[in-house]
Amino acid sequence: MEQISINPSKILSTIKSDVMFDLIPGVGVALRGENGVGKSTFFHALKRFTNTHPKLKKQSSFLDQLPLQPLSHLRGVDYLNAIIEFCPETVLAKNVESYALINQFAFKSHLNKKIVDLSGGENQTLKILGTFLLNGGFFFLDEPTHFLDVNRRAVLENYLLSLLAKGKSIFIIEHDQAFLKKICTKFYKISRPSEIFFFEVDTLK
Repeated sequence: MEQISINPSKILSTIKSDVMFDLIPGVGVALRGENGVGKSTFFHALKRFTNTHPKLKKQSSFLDQLPLQPLSHLRGVDYLNAIIEFCPETVLAKNVESYALINQFAFKSHLNKKIVDLSGGENQTLKILGTFLLNGGFFFLDEPTHFLDVNRRAVLENYLLSLLAKGKSIFIIEHDQAFLKKICTKFYKISRPSEIFFFEVDTLK
């Protein structure tokens, strides 16, 4: 896996930027900004961009904030099995690792629940499990701790650190600064006084 540098204005034309946006193996990257400045808009534009990028389109896995309502009639296990069925075997994590992760997130007892019956935290956990079923090199996460309790946040934190140790690249939009400080060492910020500006910062402040 190699470092990939991207001009943010190529991802979203409304962004003004003089810096390149770097995806680096083994490095967690955070994007910060006030509510409403366009972080999630950038995230979805980034998702579309990776679908056409020759080095990213088969190596990227996304966790967004969109609910699973259209799939509400499915059970959790059906959702995960659908990911396994429709993704090439080469991009799937090993089953033994996936089952271990289900246990770590204490989700085994919820697998047969319909998605419509899951709580907010259970729904988010199912989405996280689906994201990590994919064995890509680049993980893009939009507010991954949303609805998670303390125990599941700790599991997520440890798993992300293990991915970084394996040389994976992680990009996170997240309001929890304490969580970001544990995962990320490179920080970017979006601001919007009149136009959208994208720039690198030294810390979360």
